[in-house]
Parts: sequence; structure tokens; C-alpha cells
Amino acid sequence: MEQELQAALSQRDSARLHHLLHPAMPPGGNSRHARRELVRVAVRQRMAALTIEHYGMAAVTGKASGTMRFNLFNGWLAQRLLFRRDLERKAVPLLWFRLLWPLVWQKRLLMPLVTRKGIYCFYSDAFVRRVAEIIGERSCLEIAAGDGTLSRFLRQEGIQVRATDNYSWHDRIS
Repeated sequence: MEQELQAALSQRDSARLHHLLHPAMPPGGNSRHARRELVRVAVRQRMAALTIEHYGMAAVTGKASGTMRFNLFNGWLAQRLLFRRDLERKAVPLLWFRLLWPLVWQKRLLMPLVTRKGIYCFYSDAFVRRVAEIIGERSCLEIAAGDGTLSRFLRQEGIQVRATDNYSWHDRIS
């Protein structure tokens, strides 16, 4: 597995990577050999997925191992700018974003850190207001709402919105 992954990654062969992540499953059966082969394929698939995730994280952050964290200044600034408390997102004022975001020099760590907690995007207050203007007096439905942050922001703007999600992502956050 290690050699196959190394070859696929070094050659940037997306077809080989796809095959490692989505292998052909062996024919079904209830024999001991069939069950053993199914487990082998599933283990190889999981190993490939974890290795590729680790490789991607290292490529984005520049850190191959160890704990990934903001330093005190970058963490404090990102927390104040993007969150109310803990990891509760807030609609970011564009003025403050334009002034303060350039001061954060560990930007590449933000998304890898928050994606693990199920955060995939941030919203500006201008964006939320514009979406609310477009919706106007109508009610709306947010499909694939995730944790419902956008719907929460829209409700704060007086919009009647219902958030829906199947939570298929729930098992991928820590």
C-alpha cells in the first residue's frame, strides 16, 4: 500500500489515487476466504484515505507531524475576528476583516484546524445582508445547511428560513 500510494502521489496520478480510494470490491460470498478478502480491501481503502488526508494536511500547513495550532497572537486575532465564543461563527464585518486579516501570518492553518470541527466556510455580514435582501419577505429553505450557521445569520436579519441537512458529514468531525 505504501509503495502504491507513494507512486501515485509522486506521479500525481489521479486515476491511481481514485482506484486506491474506490477499489473494486471482491465478489460476495460467505466463505472465510471471501470475508478475509473483503476485510483486506476495506483496510487498504481506509489506509489510503487516512494517508492521503495526512499528506494533504501536510501540504496545506507545511507540518508533517505534531500538533497543529495557531500561536497566541494569530489564534487570538482569528478568534476575535471570526468567532463569538469557542467555535461559534459570527458574520464577519468586512471593514474589520480587511484591517485585521492581513496581520494573521498563519492563515494557511485556519481551514485545516476548523474543518476538523465541521466548519467549511465563513460569512461576511455584507454577504448575509445581501442574501437577506434577495430573499425579501419570502420564506426559504437552506438545503445542505450543515450546522445551520447561514440560516442562523439569516434569522437574525428577520428571514423566515428552515435549515435541512442529512448529517452525512457528522462522522468526519472530531
